[in-house]
Amino acid sequence: MLRGALDSVVAQSYPNLELVISDNASTDGTSEIIADYARRYPFIRVIRQPVTLTAIDNFMTVMREAGGEFFAWCAHDDTRSLDFVSSLLPAFVDPTTVLAFGDLYIWDGQSPPQLRKDYGFANESLSPLGRLHKAANMQCYHIYGLWRLSALRSIRYRYTHWWSDLPLILAAAAGGTFRYVAGPEFRYYEVPKTAEARAAYQDNRVGNSRLANFAALYRSIFLTVGRSAGLWPAIASLCFVTDKYVREAFRRLVRIAGRRQ
Repeated sequence: MLRGALDSVVAQSYPNLELVISDNASTDGTSEIIADYARRYPFIRVIRQPVTLTAIDNFMTVMREAGGEFFAWCAHDDTRSLDFVSSLLPAFVDPTTVLAFGDLYIWDGQSPPQLRKDYGFANESLSPLGRLHKAANMQCYHIYGLWRLSALRSIRYRYTHWWSDLPLILAAAAGGTFRYVAGPEFRYYEVPKTAEARAAYQDNRVGNSRLANFAALYRSIFLTVGRSAGLWPAIASLCFVTDKYVREAFRRLVRIAGRRQ
């Protein structure tokens, strides 16, 4: 999968690329694959981590190392169409745009990728409060879109081991808009995992405490959004996330009650 992900980046139609790869202390042949690509493509720069970082820390490493005006995170198992960068760049003519993203496809590595027609992440028509409400109630696939790097770096992120991308997306939504561009494809590799398996895979954690998860997430949202956008956006974000979880808990109770009848 790593070669497929790399191929979809190095062959982008946009000519002026820098690819920063963080080898996260791999022991499975990843280093050899990366070295092969670095020999063939002079715009690749490789960083080798001495110890394994969490997924979000590894992401933050390449963001800090990147140059240029625009930036995109690229995971080792996702791919994108070759016009991804060139098609998204025009969205940044609007100075309020902090993130642009195209069509989302979900795939399991075997079946053909399936288009998520319901993934309406764009928020340029909403007020700041509306943008926060929408961000709090969505998955964060669009974190893999094209970012205005200065806006992304202005976010004062506080780490959380659970739902690590939500505080960042909320802070970004408080400060600017997300725009949809029809055409460029992002193909997200998704395999169902238990909460315990996800914790071990992404964050090197053993066990999964729901109480600790909520505490870490709420602390991260308050500090990340508060330090980046102010107190009221932070409070609003917490209210919207709480409302979502209360509604989800109510729906689960209704389903359980229905099965017992």
